[in-house]
Amino acid sequence: MAPENGVEYASDSDRRESSPVFVLVRLRRGVVGESQRTTHLVDVTAVDRGFSWIKALCGERMVVGETDLLTDLTGMPCESCLIRASAGTTPSRPGGDRFDGLHSLSA
Repeated sequence: MAPENGVEYASDSDRRESSPVFVLVRLRRGVVGESQRTTHLVDVTAVDRGFSWIKALCGERMVVGETDLLTDLTGMPCESCLIRASAGTTPSRPGGDRFDGLHSLSA
């Protein structure tokens, strides 16, 4: 897919064929208390435009504007995210569908 504003988005076929790519995120200072600002893993193989919240591997949902994208591992890592990443598992929706990474609030 052609880059848009310097950002290249994965196509549906790229998402299905690629291995998970994780980024580190945590809630911004002031959104929650310091003890709750754990560093989460988010699978971004499903990144697309128009999403306003993300779901970490542990299942925690975070509003995109309230998170920091980290360039290295800082802070306390989320143990559930680490376990799921090492086991190669992702949270499921109630209907049993595999979690795809980012979702719109209207979904």
